[in-house]
Amino acid sequence: MVLISTTLSCVFVALQIFHVNRNPDVLPFISLVMLLGLTLGHLVPLLLNFEALFLGTSSSRRNILRGSAGWFEANEVIVRVTGMVAFLLQSRLLQKTWSARWSNGSNQKSLWAAERKVAFVALPLYLAGALFSVMKYLWMVSGSFTSDYQQRFFGRA
Repeated sequence: MVLISTTLSCVFVALQIFHVNRNPDVLPFISLVMLLGLTLGHLVPLLLNFEALFLGTSSSRRNILRGSAGWFEANEVIVRVTGMVAFLLQSRLLQKTWSARWSNGSNQKSLWAAERKVAFVALPLYLAGALFSVMKYLWMVSGSFTSDYQQRFFGRA
């Protein structure tokens, strides 16, 4: 599933880059907050090995469903390479948007005001997602997460 999602991410970001190459006038209107969030989203799995961190497995292979032919074992290197390509494509789109935003002198104030509004909406959502992930991880690690929570905060088990 990870391989499929990163491959689709590569395809869609490449299509976005082709679109902005054909229509460079749309570049200043792409949200930098959104692009920065997506770029960091591609960077974090490259820096951290989430499978070893969350699942506790040292396996370097993943099972991927390959249609009717059964299961195909893909090496972790393939997944990381597609993640790296997605990160590089996303960072290129971010760089093109950033340079177009700085070179376009008109409407700078309104564009930055819109970016600030996007940040005020998106950052709490990202933080809520991170909090949910940590809570789910704690629940999976300790089977008694809810009883610990109840005992700690409500004084009962």
